[in-house]
Amino acid sequence: MRILLAEDDEATRTMLGEWLEEQGHQALLAKDGLEGIMVFNGHKPDLVITDCLMPQVSGRTLTQHVKCQNQDIPVIMLTGFSERFTRAEAERIGANEYLQKPVMLARLKQVIDMYDRYYAVDPTPTL
Repeated sequence: MRILLAEDDEATRTMLGEWLEEQGHQALLAKDGLEGIMVFNGHKPDLVITDCLMPQVSGRTLTQHVKCQNQDIPVIMLTGFSERFTRAEAERIGANEYLQKPVMLARLKQVIDMYDRYYAVDPTPTL
């Protein structure tokens, strides 16, 4: 699965990117929402993970862009500031999942696997 990860904290972005690769995914990394939009437009990922609050362009704007382009691409929003960005707000703009930081990798894996199975296409045609 090709996964776009937009995260402004370099250490978190690097750690999650390496973890995604270890899980067998292709990690497309972006340092903020603006770069996330450019990566999304150029690589058409299968799933997007984005921090909510980032400089320049927020995860909120990135999520809206993704959903305008393709409603079917799942977006997982991460936040360390649940009092400033709520689950209801994330759902209102189209996020499929909302996880608080620090991210529990087991929970993130569970969510990614759920979408991987849901959107997996069997290349073998059925008769």
